[in-house]
Amino acid sequence: MKCVTLEIDDETDRLARAAAEAAGVSYARWLHERLFGVLQKQLVEEWPPHVRRLIGSAPDLPLRDPSFQ
Repeated sequence: MKCVTLEIDDETDRLARAAAEAAGVSYARWLHERLFGVLQKQLVEEWPPHVRRLIGSAPDLPLRDPSFQ
């Protein structure tokens, strides 16, 4: 696993530490879970921008060929 250094403002740090304490997990674990969730969704579950730009770009392209069974 890779290590990453983040710079955040004091208020965000204070709020995140309080949220981690309230959740009963370490600050590092809390940050990891939040960041991993966001990255996983954006990088794996969603189509990347270059693919989304293709949507609708070929209006005459059939979605399904009726002769293909």
